[in-house]
Amino acid sequence: SLLSMPPPTNTTMVDGNSMRPFADQNEVMDPKRNPLVIKVDVIIAVHNAELTIRETVKSAMYQEIPAHLLERKINLNHGGKEVNLVDKTDVGPRHEFSMVDLQFDVCVSCYNDASTDKSLAILHSLQNEYMQEEKSPSNEQNAGSEGHSSKSVIKTSLLVGTSKEGTSSRGAGFARNQAAKLRREHEQNQRNLNTDECNNIQQDNEMYHFLCILDSDDIMH
Repeated sequence: SLLSMPPPTNTTMVDGNSMRPFADQNEVMDPKRNPLVIKVDVIIAVHNAELTIRETVKSAMYQEIPAHLLERKINLNHGGKEVNLVDKTDVGPRHEFSMVDLQFDVCVSCYNDASTDKSLAILHSLQNEYMQEEKSPSNEQNAGSEGHSSKSVIKTSLLVGTSKEGTSSRGAGFARNQAAKLRREHEQNQRNLNTDECNNIQQDNEMYHFLCILDSDDIMH
């Protein structure tokens, strides 16, 4: 899953959770500060995958943050080691962290590599489906309709690219490279139009960017 990806190298680990270090041990996370941005591109190369691509794409869209990661934890620093505390009355340098201090910006980027089946039509159908969901006034309510809070659902965009008609397949490596370009090209188009549809992120936010490779017959858990 997206949440099982390794954390940035300048984070420490606490009970398996990544924690952003502070310049000063006494610094407390300011709730008004800009969130740390985690950009993730899920790269999918597609070639004649009509039997699996729908389930693959759906598995990567709108992943959910576990409820326990939505709660802030108070920690003490003992000799450079972070320790979770149950008793919050203890004294010492503290800081708070939770998934709500992060802003996720996820794009599932699919590139159709000269498929001769219905793969491209399925991708376009999924793209239209998710675009309609984003425009729906009840989208936020539907996000939590299966017993999950809408705050736990990671908003995700679906981008689709394809080779020119009549060309031959150039292989998974080429298709992945083309898929990896889709976000940058889309964001450049949005900037040219002065809109923020795909990348609604303040430029002064601290940001980390990850690529996640997903085969067209795999499922992301």
